[in-house]
Amino acid sequence: MTTTATPAELAHRESIANSVEDIATQLLEDLGPKLVSYMLDLSDRQTVTAWAAGEKKPRSANEQRLRDVFQIYSLLRTNNSKHTIRAWFIGMNPMLQDQSPASTIAEGSAHDALIAAKSFVVTG
Repeated sequence: MTTTATPAELAHRESIANSVEDIATQLLEDLGPKLVSYMLDLSDRQTVTAWAAGEKKPRSANEQRLRDVFQIYSLLRTNNSKHTIRAWFIGMNPMLQDQSPASTIAEGSAHDALIAAKSFVVTG
């Protein structure tokens, strides 16, 4: 019996299979350092750049948040352009009481943003 992984399962696998350096690089390229740093609640944008370059390693909590953001990003990437994904992160979202997913993540509720992303992938 063969089972096909769902987009959410594939995004999860991608978030744990990639290195911190690769994840940081991809997010910086597609979302930009300001947005990524905001979601990770980092005051210095250079921190994520240093992770991408392999110059520094994030603390455990920061790595978890980075991987959470990447999992959501990977899920959205299944059927959206990088411009749509960035707009999704910064725009008001009705599933999040009209808060942006970026602010929801920055406040520590990546799980809620992931649920909203799953809905967006299904319903558009």
